[in-house]
Parts: sequence; structure tokens; C-alpha cells
Amino acid sequence: ALAGVGALTLGACSIGDTFDGVAVELIENDLTELLQLELTDAECADPGDEEVGSSFECTASTPGGETARFTATIQTEDSVEVVPTNVFGPEDFELVEADAPVVVERELQVEIASVECPDVGVVLVDNSTTCTITAADGSAAE
Repeated sequence: ALAGVGALTLGACSIGDTFDGVAVELIENDLTELLQLELTDAECADPGDEEVGSSFECTASTPGGETARFTATIQTEDSVEVVPTNVFGPEDFELVEADAPVVVERELQVEIASVECPDVGVVLVDNSTTCTITAADGSAAE
């Protein structure tokens, strides 16, 4: 099982926008595209204290009924950062596919032929997801 945190995104607020409203837009638009995972019905807690550095939680739904979670942090007077806390995106999986053979070969002393992970965003279940690792002898494990 593999666990981690996906990419992050920054967004600017226009006059009249709220930080939680901008975070919802980032989740349903920018992060949906970046993570290659359809995210709808995004909601964010009221940030309350709108001081730089303040954080608030957000959620969104996937077509499969999973709940994606995010932490939004006010970066400046007019920008907010939104970071997925239980979602892996394609860029995260590319890193896993590159690093997993080195780790597995070192830890298990098994030559690895390939590592196959999803090529779209995935909501982590119990903070993990599955990739298929194939050894040089053809045996495979998840």
C-alpha cells in the first residue's frame, strides 16, 4: 500500500470573493483537471479567521460516491492554497512508478520489471491505494 499527498494549487481572490468560495472553484475546476478526477459538490468550512496562515477544511464528491478531502490555507490577502489530503493524482503515481522499483529491489532483493499504477486520480482508502508490481520472473503483487 502506498500513501501520500497530491499536488497543490494556488488561486487568487477577486474583490468580493470569499476564500472558501475560491477554494470550491479551485477544487471543482483546477484540481479536477490536475488530478484527472471528477470532483463535484465541493464544500468548504467557513474560514472564520481570515488571517494569512489560517486553514480550513473542504470536501468534494466523486462519481463513485467517494469523499475527497482538502486543506485550504490563506496564503496572502488575495490567495488561497488548496492541498488534497486523501487524493493521489497522475503526477504522484508517476513518482511512485519511478521510485518503487528501487525501494522494492533494495528491501526485498527482487528484480522489478515494472510498476503499474492508476493513470487518473484516486481517492485513497485508509490512506492507501494499490499499484501492481511485476518482478523480472513474471510474478506480480499489489
